Amino acid sequence: VYRLDIYQNKSLFIASGATGSYIFDYRMESKHIFSVTESSEDTDAVKFFPDGQSFAYGLSDSVIKLMDIRTHRQINEYTHPTATAIGSIEFSKSGYYLFAGYDESPFCIAWNTITAE
Repeated sequence: VYRLDIYQNKSLFIASGATGSYIFDYRMESKHIFSVTESSEDTDAVKFFPDGQSFAYGLSDSVIKLMDIRTHRQINEYTHPTATAIGSIEFSKSGYYLFAGYDESPFCIAWNTITAE
């Protein structure tokens, strides 16, 4: 496990690592409720969207994906042509911006979560 994020209001948590991102609900008997494993890249960062209905994860190839937990579908993707591996991600309180910290230049980008710009 590389990173964890906990969404307190719904008893959910995300674990990320070399094989993908996994969401668990510790109130349920089976615990595991959703996983994303389609990439061959390591998942270096995970973060719940402020409303807890979606989450973002950053890959070692600098791609960030925003996923909907309810539909198990991708909402948006954020890619910069010169960015390197993701170090961390964080949403603004409103969820309008997604801040990404990269290992090398450009170091930090504030993405608009709707337009991916």
